[in-house]
Amino acid sequence: MRIRSVLSFLFLLTVTPSALMLVACPGETGDGDGDGDGDGDGDGDDQCQRAVDCDRGEICQKAPGAGPSDFGECIPVFCLGDDDCGENEICDVIRGLCVPDSLCDPGNPAEVCEPGEFCVYTEGVPGCVGADQLPQPDQCDVAPGNIVARAGSTTVASATGSLTSGALVPNAQFAWTADAAIGTIDGASGALAADCAGPEVCTGQITATSGTATCTADVTVYPTIQDGFRVVVFEQGTGAPIAGATVGLKITGEAAVVTATTGTNGDAVFTAAQITGTVEAASAFPDNHVWQTVLEPAGIDLAFFVAPVPEHTCEGGSCERTTAAGVKGRFTFDDVTTQGDIELGLAGLSIESSLVDTDFTLLIGELADYTIPPIEGFTNTEQNVPLPTGVSIKISDLDIKQDVVALGAEGKRSLWALGGRVALSKVGDLVQGITASEDVNIGQILTAILPLFAQFDHGVVTGLDLVEKPKPTQNGDMPIPYSAWDFDTYEGDNAFRPNTLLSQQVKYNMPSLPCGVGAYRGNGSCENDVYATGAILLTGVIVPGQGIVPLGLTAGLDDPDDGDNIDQVDGVLNYLPDDEIAPDDGQAQVYYAPPHDGLEGNKFITIAIGLDINSFAGGGDDQETVASQSTIVHVSDSLDATNNFPNSFVELQGGAFNRTENTFTLTPNGNADFYRFNFSNGLSDWNVYTAADPGAEIDLDDLKPAAITEDRVYNLDIGGFVLGNGGVANTPSFDDLVSFNGTNIDDNFVLYMGGWASLECEEDADPLDDFTPNCVRTE
Repeated sequence: MRIRSVLSFLFLLTVTPSALMLVACPGETGDGDGDGDGDGDGDGDDQCQRAVDCDRGEICQKAPGAGPSDFGECIPVFCLGDDDCGENEICDVIRGLCVPDSLCDPGNPAEVCEPGEFCVYTEGVPGCVGADQLPQPDQCDVAPGNIVARAGSTTVASATGSLTSGALVPNAQFAWTADAAIGTIDGASGALAADCAGPEVCTGQITATSGTATCTADVTVYPTIQDGFRVVVFEQGTGAPIAGATVGLKITGEAAVVTATTGTNGDAVFTAAQITGTVEAASAFPDNHVWQTVLEPAGIDLAFFVAPVPEHTCEGGSCERTTAAGVKGRFTFDDVTTQGDIELGLAGLSIESSLVDTDFTLLIGELADYTIPPIEGFTNTEQNVPLPTGVSIKISDLDIKQDVVALGAEGKRSLWALGGRVALSKVGDLVQGITASEDVNIGQILTAILPLFAQFDHGVVTGLDLVEKPKPTQNGDMPIPYSAWDFDTYEGDNAFRPNTLLSQQVKYNMPSLPCGVGAYRGNGSCENDVYATGAILLTGVIVPGQGIVPLGLTAGLDDPDDGDNIDQVDGVLNYLPDDEIAPDDGQAQVYYAPPHDGLEGNKFITIAIGLDINSFAGGGDDQETVASQSTIVHVSDSLDATNNFPNSFVELQGGAFNRTENTFTLTPNGNADFYRFNFSNGLSDWNVYTAADPGAEIDLDDLKPAAITEDRVYNLDIGGFVLGNGGVANTPSFDDLVSFNGTNIDDNFVLYMGGWASLECEEDADPLDDFTPNCVRTE
């Protein structure tokens, strides 16, 4: 799937509230100013189990480790400054809440906790606990569950501990052992030094133990090869070998591609006698999987991890998935700390940590036209509003959309949820300004809406085990009925429960934004100062075997008030002068929930995406609509007050794609460690990788054996990648990634990737403002 799809996820998170508010703003409603009808009397003495038990302006404060049925006290928390708060409290001004000044941070427990203690969040309440007080797992899982390695290489396994329910336990510590037949393993780190004398593969298991919980992973070790050439093909995510796949080598001096077929263990071996010249390209063409090609491979032993093509049907050139995996349910807002007339929830499933060939469009569901009923004082008729299935919305007593369906990849996953209440008074001016104008200012919307996300609460359901099931039939653009989804249901006592305040904040010093489409002129120069108009940032954690769980997000704009006739565009994030809580120019600030309810102890990841927000939103006819974005990544064990991305934004690449001749010529821009050309005919892809600019034209027909007749060369996305994000001490090179040596473009790739840029190659694209388009596709 195309990398650009990640923008659907992040952009929908930021613009969905504004779209709903434009439809759903009745004239006279409460403003969330403390006039609620809660059961508390506001004196701080009432017992409570949920925030809903208290008056507006209060939260339900419980002792560390308290559960849903335990009682706490209603505590007044609204504030404008520290003077409004009690002893040992400070005012969190963005939310107007008094919070303890010594909240521990799971990413940095030493700041508050004693040596050897861990910071653990339970039911939204933090506490410092010793190792002997940590919950012990009832069971565990090794990730990956099926490990493949080559003799002489080292690969590192991870494990997660969980309760019988599947919910993760925080900071689980494991001891490792391995069968002697497959090598030796470090008992503390899980690093397996693989060994196999051959000639056949060696098999065995590694075992992880935490308390009474024990789990294993199957390991297959392949012997080394001394000469010839080998390509081993595995399924991405599962690590299962793919048998019966055609593997082809383009060899200098050979007119036809030399082929072999993978055996039971997924390996295709070419003898030294068959390698009569330099291997110019190595390719794998497995049925019902992504095809993969590596140009100018550096070694003689390659490992390809290829994603399966989803089950689908095609009609009239359009393809649709026929299966889906996910969960469904509803939100409860009993524990959120915000007040207002709008209840807004967003739910999604964790992102596959490979970040390659991931279908990001499923993260908060698919878009459909939901029918919004008439709203007194604003609309007299029903309205059709496009919403993702992962959104929940209620306005006063009017249920707009409460049924939530979260879609994701098959396997172990975690569900995340952001939710809160919004006062209509906070968005009234915004709504009036937008409805009075024919031109929607996306920057204005983002500037007004994003602070609301910082005030929301976060919830998580970990340890879900998703299975692909038949997808219900959709009637045009209308939503699939909630009852038709054959997924596990989370409602009532098990409803999605945002209960953890986004109490942490992190600043990033942002590099200059990348150039806009066609504007790159070398040495970091952009024609006429045309840059991406802004950046969206997401901070989360990487859970082994379950992927990336978002904890918070924000956005920054180059020119946040582009309607004032003052051109601020310079590639630097700026903020409105009256925004008292904004970071300095050139910075971005993310408010995020601390890792909680089993997420503690995992690595942090922050993803920043530079893009043209107006064009992505489907702006006017005079705006460029080429799908493009640039992404940078930072991975770390903890987050400092201020952080730096290890890399600058990757510039959009360019080129010329001749669909009739099936040829492509790259025009590289900026610095990239390797490139990927993603050809696709809908749902079936062919990824062509190269570590350097090929220089000459690539003839795709020359790379494919004559026996492979399927045509996947139609659409094209060009990707440029850089490596190194702080996740590992020694970042592998591209040659290391494709060699069969313990590193691969699979689960570990998230620890290596520093950033990427993706651009859709447009058919017969016209120049924009006299710029040369980055990539043109001709027929």
